[in-house]
Amino acid sequence: MSQTTPTLPVTIGLVQLSESIEWLQFLPYSAGLLEAYVKAYASEPRRYLFLMHIFRRAGLAHDLQALSLAQIVGFSVSIWNIEYSLALAQAIKQKNPASVIIFGGPQVPNHAEAFLRQYPFVDLCCHGEGEQTFLEVLEAFPSQDWQQIEGLSFLDLDGEYYQSNRARQKDLTRSASPFLAGVFEPLMLSYPEIKWMSIWETNRGCPFSCAFCDWGSATQSKVHRFPIARLLKEMQWFAQNKIYELFSSDANFGLLPRDLEITDALIQVKQKTGFPQVFTTQSTKNATDRAFEIQTRLYRSGMSSAATLALQTVTPAALTAVKRDNIDLASFQELQQRFRDEGVRTYTDVMVGLPGENWPSFSRSMGRIIEQGQHHELRAWNTYLLPNAPMADPAYRQAYQLDTVWIPYLRPYTAPDLQAEIEERQELLVGHREMSRADWALMRRFGWMTQILYFSKALQIAILLIHRLAEISIEKIMLSFFDVSDQLTLLSGINHFLSQKTTEILTGATDYCLGLGIGGSESVWMEVHYFVILELSRSPRLDSLYAESAEVLEQLLLSEQKHLPEGLLAEALALDQLIFYRQTHAGSQAHQISTKYNIWELYQQALRADTGLIKQGNWIYQ
Repeated sequence: MSQTTPTLPVTIGLVQLSESIEWLQFLPYSAGLLEAYVKAYASEPRRYLFLMHIFRRAGLAHDLQALSLAQIVGFSVSIWNIEYSLALAQAIKQKNPASVIIFGGPQVPNHAEAFLRQYPFVDLCCHGEGEQTFLEVLEAFPSQDWQQIEGLSFLDLDGEYYQSNRARQKDLTRSASPFLAGVFEPLMLSYPEIKWMSIWETNRGCPFSCAFCDWGSATQSKVHRFPIARLLKEMQWFAQNKIYELFSSDANFGLLPRDLEITDALIQVKQKTGFPQVFTTQSTKNATDRAFEIQTRLYRSGMSSAATLALQTVTPAALTAVKRDNIDLASFQELQQRFRDEGVRTYTDVMVGLPGENWPSFSRSMGRIIEQGQHHELRAWNTYLLPNAPMADPAYRQAYQLDTVWIPYLRPYTAPDLQAEIEERQELLVGHREMSRADWALMRRFGWMTQILYFSKALQIAILLIHRLAEISIEKIMLSFFDVSDQLTLLSGINHFLSQKTTEILTGATDYCLGLGIGGSESVWMEVHYFVILELSRSPRLDSLYAESAEVLEQLLLSEQKHLPEGLLAEALALDQLIFYRQTHAGSQAHQISTKYNIWELYQQALRADTGLIKQGNWIYQ
């Protein structure tokens, strides 16, 4: 009687090094999708043994050991993990030359021949949605006859490049949920100390083709939906597993009418269970009414701290250059007004130095956004080139004469020794045919200075009242703080520091600063404006900021032949200082000031774009 030798399982490792945000860690969602799909649709699911997902850097030696038994290793690569992933893949190949290394994700170029020749230890690149492609590679193993599999590129045994594309998956009912398939339970049980957050998809696709983004080009516009029944079950899973935050990967949440239903259902789950506590979305660009309802409900429920308005730019030439001229700016303005009327905080982001933007248009745009009602938060983000975004295409680079510099990619609020083993890099846009490097430096400084002086609330009351009462533009007020006299030692010192920082970035240095965090016990990487704000809050010369600002603003009023009632500016600055001190010194002894003008009332009216009536009397603020 013959005996059948048991077939050994195919051992698979999946690597998706995700980012942590403060004390929260992302689940490896893309890796989970691949494993769940294999378990759902493999001809013999028991043939495959999945190792524990590698979801954070434990060091090359440790991660190599964890993957030592893997015959197939799949990597999901993004801007924050590509260099480490390449180093780990090379080490795996050196240790086990027979292993099959597969790379997928947004850092894999759409045309990968140069990539594969530069990194010969990568056997396969997966393009587009990877679930079915990955499964077919596994089902074919150990055969390497990959030409029959769509969605792959590779170099054959003769060194010839081969690539085939796979049509997008239209029927998302076939996509297996990693949450409902139990993929993440072993990981979560192995790391009980971690508080988790997760990517969450309710649809795939983007109808826009913004040149700086690889979303629309990756999904080819058409939006496909996951079944509502699946989404409702996933909500319950998030609650049961105490997932603190969900980050929606939908490119335009609120685009579809059902998104309001999804929002309400998620809010109800949170109200009943306490989880998830936060839901972060990328709002739809043009569906004003629905976007307003969704963001207002999330804000009222406590699941969002502010409604996001992703403007990026309001300059017509830049909108055309980055293919956003099909986005209605009037809808953003309407949303801003409606959110303000309802008392919902908003957050606006813009991008520094987009093609079509120049130094005057950028400073004008920043001022205009504030004047139209953004007083809570306006962030000026650097513009980076992603490998599959239209902006990175050689023809686009040449047409707009793009000038870039490679700088380190650092994780914010982490200690520097966590970055030491492998350095990630990112390609920063610093010039184009309408913008010199010197212009970029001015834009970057203006963005930082606006965040430091206005959105930190350090000088917001004084700046806004001068704008409203003296009818001087926000742009002109902010520019008055540029290139101040060296006799104003604190303000000139800030300007010199910001100027020096732009010079360092242009030579390839990090765009972060190393400084003591709020606790003050450890140096961490932080954004430049935040570093300056913290240093100001700790400075024994904080009074000098307000004395010097008074001089700058009084000179501005004089040069513009404008005036305010005597003492009003001084009182506005005093109230600014009180608020800034209380914001940055929580728990400190209470202070109070008295004014003869109704400063706070005028400020609140200015925030609402109402015409304020100056009154005299006696007001006490604490």
